[in-house]
Amino acid sequence: MRVLIIDGVGLFGGASRSLFESMRGFREPVERLFFVQKGTANAYYRPYGRDMIAVRGITRFDNSRASHYRGVRWLVLGRELAYLPSTILGLLKAKLRWRSVDLIHVNEVTEIFPGLLAKFLFRAPMIVHVRSLIWNDRSKLRVRILDRLLHRYADAVVAIDEDNRVRFDPALNVEVIHNSLDYKNMPPGSDVPTDALAQIPAKAFVVGFIGNLHAGKGVFELLEAADLVRKAGANIHFLIVGSSERSDRGLVWSVLNLLGLAQEQQSAFVAKLEEKNLTSCFHFAGHTANIAPWIEAMDVVAFPSHFDACGRPVFEAAFFGRPSIVALSSPKDDTLQDGVTGIAIERPDPRLLADAILTMAADPERTRKLGEAARKLAHANFTPEVNSQKLLDLYKRVAAGQTQPDREPSDRSSL
Repeated sequence: MRVLIIDGVGLFGGASRSLFESMRGFREPVERLFFVQKGTANAYYRPYGRDMIAVRGITRFDNSRASHYRGVRWLVLGRELAYLPSTILGLLKAKLRWRSVDLIHVNEVTEIFPGLLAKFLFRAPMIVHVRSLIWNDRSKLRVRILDRLLHRYADAVVAIDEDNRVRFDPALNVEVIHNSLDYKNMPPGSDVPTDALAQIPAKAFVVGFIGNLHAGKGVFELLEAADLVRKAGANIHFLIVGSSERSDRGLVWSVLNLLGLAQEQQSAFVAKLEEKNLTSCFHFAGHTANIAPWIEAMDVVAFPSHFDACGRPVFEAAFFGRPSIVALSSPKDDTLQDGVTGIAIERPDPRLLADAILTMAADPERTRKLGEAARKLAHANFTPEVNSQKLLDLYKRVAAGQTQPDREPSDRSSL
């Protein structure tokens, strides 16, 4: 089976890590052809593909709840228009080189435009993955247009959890296939700097954060919570696994930051730590694909993002028996069970986050039980043996022209 995979992010982060883990879990050969944006994710994909075309940029349309276009964010469309030539030329090159494919897998719904163009060029069925929490205000024309495009042209739509599935038009069949982690066989990563771990006091309660240092991930709320925790006199340290993979300096970044569009904030984060005299209780692992030894050094993982979603770090930590504190207004039982597998806070608020951290630190036995319950949930919903097989089965079904029973087949002949 020849599968064209489209990924427009470039950086090795949540969506690319999820695709990487699903590919690692396949137990049958699949001939993968990658059309991707240049970035750190490319090296992780190459061992699992026959060929790759990487371009400077791929046009996206962001309709996620956290970053849909509004106010100055409409300026981001200028970047997407600038990426149109590399997107179109790259897919034409893919058509000339690969000729035909059996299936197109769009790794994130934000890449709907290149997905549609690929469908037109290759005349192949298309699976659209939805990994970010979508904006579902159906009074807005763009939301209705996206629904219509998925209805008409997507042969299957895959959501990563129930929280995302329920946000779609009920008439659209959306299949849930959870993300996964092969925690027993982690990919190679940077060596664990034992001196960094040695700086954490033996009896300290360790709060972990896994991800890029982006403002939207709630890193500044975590910093403010740490300040509140310190003022409470608690022996709590913070371990950061991740970094900013793009530059957070220079003229372009400064302009974007002035407009409130710059996400990369590592330099500003470190400066704020120094300003608040918090450097002694923060420890940085940097970027690594092998997160296992770092999670094992944590007592709890914080995910105070602005996305109102349950991200990969939550179930990654759960596999190691670590509970999470998540900014999540309406937790669903398949990802986070409030008070059972972790603690949900209503919003990414420093005071709420600090209170949750102090609650867990004050009762290690309860925290341990939350972690064990989280481990059970992870094994129930996030194992690659199950989820990679579900995705492979979907590949086979869609490639064979089998759609969901109550869905009308998409029009594969034209756009």
